[in-house]
Amino acid sequence: MLEDLRTCRATTFLGLCWIAVFALMHLLQWFEVTPGTPPGSRVLGFGQIGVQTAHLCGALRWNDILAGEVWRLITATFIHFNVLHLLMNLVGLLQLGFLMEPWYGSRQFLAMLLAIGGIGNLIGGLLRQGFYQLRSVIEASGMGRLLPDFFRNGGLPGAGVPVTSGGGSTIILGMIGLAMVVGWRSRTRVGMFLRDQMIGFLGFTALLGVVLAKLVDNYGHFGGACAGVFLGFLHRPLVRTAERGWIRLVVGIAAVTILAGSFLAQGMSATRTLERGRLQSERLLESERLRRRGQATVGLIDALEKLDAALAQLQLLEEPIGLGEIDWPEDLGRTPPTPPPAPAKVIQARVAARREVERRLAMLAAARQTLDADLAAGEIDEASEIARDSISGPIAARRFYEFQVLARRVAKNARDRQLEIVERLRSVEQAYNADQVKN
Repeated sequence: MLEDLRTCRATTFLGLCWIAVFALMHLLQWFEVTPGTPPGSRVLGFGQIGVQTAHLCGALRWNDILAGEVWRLITATFIHFNVLHLLMNLVGLLQLGFLMEPWYGSRQFLAMLLAIGGIGNLIGGLLRQGFYQLRSVIEASGMGRLLPDFFRNGGLPGAGVPVTSGGGSTIILGMIGLAMVVGWRSRTRVGMFLRDQMIGFLGFTALLGVVLAKLVDNYGHFGGACAGVFLGFLHRPLVRTAERGWIRLVVGIAAVTILAGSFLAQGMSATRTLERGRLQSERLLESERLRRRGQATVGLIDALEKLDAALAQLQLLEEPIGLGEIDWPEDLGRTPPTPPPAPAKVIQARVAARREVERRLAMLAAARQTLDADLAAGEIDEASEIARDSISGPIAARRFYEFQVLARRVAKNARDRQLEIVERLRSVEQAYNADQVKN
């Protein structure tokens, strides 16, 4: 085993890359760099990979290919969604890689594996889009309900849901297809045995794809097998080129360049994606803050209006109005007139009115807490002080008039601020929606 790992360098290198990418995705989820982290993944450690994390690290969506991110055809083969997914593909890679890499040489074999992954994912994506079109025709004709569920949906969640695919199984199926053709064309007993084994693996994979249709990328598997079969017919020329040193060197440099370029392009794409996500998060926070300020401003205006109404009602119940302002000089031998005792119902009404003023004052204070301090804070304090004075005793008509002037001034400023908040919120939401459409 150790000797195979040392001599089959392409197989070992590819397996280590799969493990490294899997660990990187878990680090991104652990530090919550990407949204949509599966529940429990931070607790269990190396477990499930979220779709957003996988896509950030290179998983494939057909819309990405249409947008020019063709390198995802290769990077998607390095993405695995859980430990079982990774282990199964690693076992297949090591078993088949130790068998086949000596045929072609390490450099050429690495290039072949990358070609199988890229071409297989391309074929699988084209087949998936073709099935979308076929399904729409079947559903339009009314025949969809007559087909089994697997053929009716093709293992897909729906035409409107983007499918995120990834995994080294595309390469594994390509290696199986390649070995099957090589064994069949060898016309030897060992070759026939190899062919029969590979056919059995293909059959088992197809059965697994039917049972786990919504978890297995059947299109990618089929595309990888087709790419492997095609290379199988080029087995003899590829074996001959493996014996030429300059060809091995050129092919090896090309394979490493393509792989490094794909990783670099995906890294730049991930950086742009994270930056867009950060800007969108900031815009969401800003819009939420503006909404709260807008609601608080509306609440402040409402609280002022209701406090004004409560004070007016209290003034109507006080007798006489403005009694405290009258000056009765004692040297004239007069004493200030005393109001007649109020009936019990009037006293109860005054108590209820004062409680209403207290309640409206509390509403005003609550509405002001989430607002900026520069929103006529001094005027609000002065108006609140007048309202509090009215609770302890009758207020003069002049003071009530001062309250009304202050309340209307604050309400006008608050309405002007509300218009500014609405305009700012509209611009933030437009920018956010534009980013969503662009993405």
